Amino acid sequence: MAERLSGSRPIPVLLVVWPEPLISVGRNTFIADALRRAGAENVIRTAQDWPNASLEEIARQQPEYLIFWSDQSVQTEHQIAELRGRPGWRRLEALRRNRIIVLSEAMARPAPRLVDVIEQLARALHPERFSRDVTGEPSSAVPAALRRPPQGTR
Repeated sequence: MAERLSGSRPIPVLLVVWPEPLISVGRNTFIADALRRAGAENVIRTAQDWPNASLEEIARQQPEYLIFWSDQSVQTEHQIAELRGRPGWRRLEALRRNRIIVLSEAMARPAPRLVDVIEQLARALHPERFSRDVTGEPSSAVPAALRRPPQGTR
């Protein structure tokens, strides 16, 4: 995967551990490392492991994607819908444009399944790098739930 992502620009994201108070991950966590391996860069750059983040600062940085993890899709959809109605969250272009990625809770555990989640995220953020498999054949392995919107909607 590192070879496929070589030379690609890291996509600025906000990984939301908890929406209120807004908690993300610091740069020295295994989760931040997983984001980097997937071709993403969390806009929270503190060394603190589980920092409270300022929504005002996040709005200034305008991450391209919001990333959540959950194995309960209905609850997560409800949570995201609630965020759309909150004043500070409405300022985030990623939320307005529905550039949201929901990953498995395996993202939160340093276990073998984390490798699969990293690849899913990489495919969602950099589909052009995964458009062909190792044999050169077109690949359809990007899960529909994780696909980026068409380029014209950015």
